[in-house]
Amino acid sequence: MDPKKQDQSWGDSIYTDFGDFFQPSLKICVEIFDIKQAEALKAAFSDLDCLRFSDGCWYKFTKAGATKESAIQSICSACNITPMDITAFGDDFADVGMLKLCGLGIAMGNAIEEVKEIADIVIGRNDQDGIAQYLEEKLLF
Repeated sequence: MDPKKQDQSWGDSIYTDFGDFFQPSLKICVEIFDIKQAEALKAAFSDLDCLRFSDGCWYKFTKAGATKESAIQSICSACNITPMDITAFGDDFADVGMLKLCGLGIAMGNAIEEVKEIADIVIGRNDQDGIAQYLEEKLLF
């Protein structure tokens, strides 16, 4: 079976054991059940950032410094605005820094507790159109 056809819920993902993987990639998500193995892999790739997802045993590896915060800083520079001018929405570990950086940090109703605790407000769940409802309420008066 073509690995790209296995599960389209993550978009154009490739599922592999990495034995013959030579594709350019923006991020690699790995399911690791042993935390010691995850820590060893993280240490072996010091030029990558590693972040655990809140659900299950999944870890995301990306180029060091390629974060939501750095993207926001770049956008702010290009648009001549500050992070205080930005509203950000988040629900998982990777969103904590972004929500702290921006002027208004909004946690989704399904967010992990760590995100809800640092957010300025909590709105509806992402699988129940929480952002759309928030925007309609705030922007369409």
